[in-house]
Amino acid sequence: MRFVQNGPIFPNELLSARDEGQVIFFCGSGVSLARAHLPDFYGLADDVLEHLHAASNSRARAVIAASRAVSVRGVEGLIPADRAFSILEQEFDVPRVRAAVAASLKPKVDDLSAHQALIDLSRGTDGEVRLVTTNFDRLFEACDPNIAWHTAPDLPSPNRLAAFKGIMHLHGVLDLDGRAPLEEEFVISSADFGRAYLSEGWATRFIRSLMERYQIVFVGYTANDPPVQYLLEALNTRSATFQPMYALQAGDDELAEALWLHKGVTPIAFNAANNYAALWDSLLAWAERAHDPRGWEADVGDNLTALFRDWVAVLERILPADPELVRAALAHWLRRSDAVANRLTIWTVTAAGLLSDHDAARRLIALNDDGFWDRDHQRDLLHAIVNRWTGFQPSDLKDIEDRILRGPDIYDGETADMHNKRAAYYALERLHWLRLKGCAFTFDFETEAQRLRERCPEWSPRVGEEAANSIEIKVYSVGERTEFDALLDIPIADVAGAALAMDHQRIDVQTVLRPFRGLSRKMPVRSLAALRHAASPPSLRLWEDFLLPDERNETTPRLPVATACVLSALAPADLAHILRPVALWVEKWEAKLRADAPDIEASLWSNLLGALEQHTERAGSAVLTTGSKHDWLMEAINSPTGILAGVAVHQSSTDAPEGLLPACWIDRLRRMVELDGDPGRYAVVTANQNLSFLNARAGTFARDQLLRFKAGDPDDQAAFWTGVFRAQGLSADLHRILNQDIVEAARAAGTGRNETAPLSALLLRCWAIDELRESDDAISANTLREVILDTSDEFRRQLLQIIRRWWREPAWQERALELLQSVWPRQRVARSAGVTDAVATLIIDGDDRFPELLAAAGDLLEPLPGMAATWSYDEKRLKSLAARFPADMLDFLYRVLAEDAANWPFRIEGIVEDLEASVVAKDSRLQELRRRWAARGLWN
Repeated sequence: MRFVQNGPIFPNELLSARDEGQVIFFCGSGVSLARAHLPDFYGLADDVLEHLHAASNSRARAVIAASRAVSVRGVEGLIPADRAFSILEQEFDVPRVRAAVAASLKPKVDDLSAHQALIDLSRGTDGEVRLVTTNFDRLFEACDPNIAWHTAPDLPSPNRLAAFKGIMHLHGVLDLDGRAPLEEEFVISSADFGRAYLSEGWATRFIRSLMERYQIVFVGYTANDPPVQYLLEALNTRSATFQPMYALQAGDDELAEALWLHKGVTPIAFNAANNYAALWDSLLAWAERAHDPRGWEADVGDNLTALFRDWVAVLERILPADPELVRAALAHWLRRSDAVANRLTIWTVTAAGLLSDHDAARRLIALNDDGFWDRDHQRDLLHAIVNRWTGFQPSDLKDIEDRILRGPDIYDGETADMHNKRAAYYALERLHWLRLKGCAFTFDFETEAQRLRERCPEWSPRVGEEAANSIEIKVYSVGERTEFDALLDIPIADVAGAALAMDHQRIDVQTVLRPFRGLSRKMPVRSLAALRHAASPPSLRLWEDFLLPDERNETTPRLPVATACVLSALAPADLAHILRPVALWVEKWEAKLRADAPDIEASLWSNLLGALEQHTERAGSAVLTTGSKHDWLMEAINSPTGILAGVAVHQSSTDAPEGLLPACWIDRLRRMVELDGDPGRYAVVTANQNLSFLNARAGTFARDQLLRFKAGDPDDQAAFWTGVFRAQGLSADLHRILNQDIVEAARAAGTGRNETAPLSALLLRCWAIDELRESDDAISANTLREVILDTSDEFRRQLLQIIRRWWREPAWQERALELLQSVWPRQRVARSAGVTDAVATLIIDGDDRFPELLAAAGDLLEPLPGMAATWSYDEKRLKSLAARFPADMLDFLYRVLAEDAANWPFRIEGIVEDLEASVVAKDSRLQELRRRWAARGLWN
């Protein structure tokens, strides 16, 4: 579940465990830093140094400064916090250091919302708070002074529920005055950690007991924080007796996994932007959900309905050809007991060919109360029952009737009288509808209906008739009436005004008047005359109806020329009101105008460019942006300058198929590119889609006018690269100019496919193009490797997609092998399920060169669950490879198949069976795979 955009995705099983009181939140310094603005480690160290008046040449000051100066992705400092404070305690008396720590822990603001959210999340089913923190401050207690608290080393045992409640300060807590550690107990230096976790071990025993009983969520820690280092690496965190552990980690998934998975902790990654706003907004939303989980889920359920329907539609298409595949896809979901499982259960009853009548009946009877009686499922459920009614066995039919007659169960707080009335109402509603649909009951309907109506006299047959009506909102389209008689018998100068007065008047709820649109379709010459004589400023709606008709009667070939004359005569201020429809009209008629009336075409362009330069503020895009977020491509496509720049590039190549491009077109492009603000950037986006062409045919313009945008402000740069990304590759000359910029853009790339896909292709070309290698202008293998390490998981997967496309061209195959074997990084941070699957898919695609690809990239493979195994989809190819290269196929499968065969891809066991008839039949690895398959049921 993701609560906010860019926020962490919390596993559903974690949400359920919290609702059941089985989760303990383990809170670190990041919690107090978030909203209360207490210092982080470096801020605390600075404050302590100042309180102690440490000398400028203090060893502790020098070590902390050196640690801060080194920034390594995922590693917060070279010197852990406990080591730094150990150095401080070597320079100062321990009580003085701890007093300085206490004095530094004063909140900068009174915002305790982060603490309150975690308290709300930490309340068990009995309403008691159970939360562990290594923070010394008392901000949790400030949220609710009535909450009990405990401090080290006298902590209550997690095994004694009656005593184990409140705030557990694992590393000590400030005294009530906030001036010193309570009972002189702070765990802050290496000696303190050694005593708490090793020699005396009370912290280790407490957390081991905690881990055996509760699932743990680490909040406000990094993977290198001392509590994590001492605790998780000292304990056997993979012990079967321990509950799952999770850690909220800033950054992307692959970084989080590299930092936490080897510690036995499942990371939950989130975007760190805006001071971790996504994390804290998510926790606040989760805390709100915690007050009433079922009510909250009902509110958000509607948003998931559309996605659910799309998935079911896919299953429906697959079902006739492969019902076993559909059953396998449904198995996990049907084991759940939520609304999704209920909806799927009902769908399986209606799906032809999936279940027998008897199995369908048993599934209906086994539905939980929500599934059988909830209004959201009622329509589908009733249709499922009626469609199967005549096929049900008598015993199944009797069970379904009994369930309906019995009605829904009583809910908490409902009186017996209320329940009797509600159960009768629901039963009558469904029975009446089923009877209307021709269902014959095994009981006397009139007798049972009378009995039920005595319990619910207000029920009426109309309710039963509407029982299966859709509860969805109805929508309808709005039509247009384009009759224009009222515009014919009036002076031409009055037509536009009269048309505007009537335009978009609503006749009824579904019809509006559009008389000028009808006039423009049938009598365009009169429409143009009306616009020519219209009052200033011109109407955008009327000009759009004329310039961009969806249909039009045959007219004189001179109409485009006449239209251009009228547009050329408009004042620049008036033309600025209608720039976009005019640009679209020019796009359609430019070639004809240039051929039939070049002087008028030149006059129109002069007027257009003048209007753009004098009224740039009116040259915006029809695509609206929110805040500072731009979609430069869509904005450019829908802007006057973006459209006109495209006309200029296309027509210039038509006018001059070879050699330099005509100066008039380059001047028009230059004037658009030089416009202030976004209109100029839109022209750049369009021009840069043809950057190699312009560089070859108008080099001075490309270098002086277009390339300068790559060094402009952030919006200039974004517009520049948006155009480049849409180009069909770059020439070697442009790569020589842009290679370093491409490298930096790749390092800073986001995760959107529209950016990563073209940028990854450009980056690979920076390294791979022969002409660049021969002139020593290609980027080095080391540079490419570092970029791959620094970028996102999505970018790495896009790189592998590009390599797959390369593989289809024999000339690029050697380069792809070189990249996989010698360039691709082997560090853990560069691995993920998505990357592994992309590598595996590439290896399988290798066909005749499958063994070479496996040798080059086999060490990048790891076990993958079936749902992530795209490589397994082409069963025919897998069988062919197993027949031709059995030893290599065995090596491949042994690397990618999970220990638990229940997580193997669908039907992959067939490939394992094929290998048993090959030369690898006696290979111990094959026997191990067979053992896993045979034992698959033992894992559940």
